[in-house]
Amino acid sequence: MNLATRVPITDLRYFVIAVLIQRESGGNLAELLDKISGLIRDRLTLLGRIRVLSAEGRMSAWILSCLPFATGLMIYFVNPGFLTVLWTDPAGLAMVGGAVAMMAMGVFTMSRIIKIRV
Repeated sequence: MNLATRVPITDLRYFVIAVLIQRESGGNLAELLDKISGLIRDRLTLLGRIRVLSAEGRMSAWILSCLPFATGLMIYFVNPGFLTVLWTDPAGLAMVGGAVAMMAMGVFTMSRIIKIRV
């Protein structure tokens, strides 16, 4: 039990609890260890699947976060005078501030959606 408190790993806690229950009630220790190893392997497989399935969301978050800046940079190179209104007019600065705030909220929301705990 001290091992489970010193090392904060969920799989190790499963192992310690199962061994403690087996010690009290008896039974086949080899079968118990086999089932626990299967459980740990299944959890790792599920974690791998979740990482693969959430990769699309992570890539979408990166693309959607970089797209406005890339578009603004391309517009600046094509027609530099087109975006100067955003930096010189007070309403333009307010729009840029609002857009940055909404982008920050969007990135935070997407990161919360993508983060799946197993």
